[in-house]
Amino acid sequence: KAEDILVEGLQQYPDSFEIYEKLAEVHRAQEKNEKYQVEIQKAYDLAIEQNVRQWRIEEIKVLMDH
Repeated sequence: KAEDILVEGLQQYPDSFEIYEKLAEVHRAQEKNEKYQVEIQKAYDLAIEQNVRQWRIEEIKVLMDH
């Protein structure tokens, strides 16, 4: 159910790094590693592009290493 809600959110907010980050976490929990890697990379790229605070970028980087 969480996955459905997040996918809907991306339809409304396709540039939300936070939604990509949460969707990646859901897929990680489901052991969908390929989707996880793509989504966490997208979250990171969007965060960089949007000049979010460095601590948030670092949080995403930590997730990328898992």
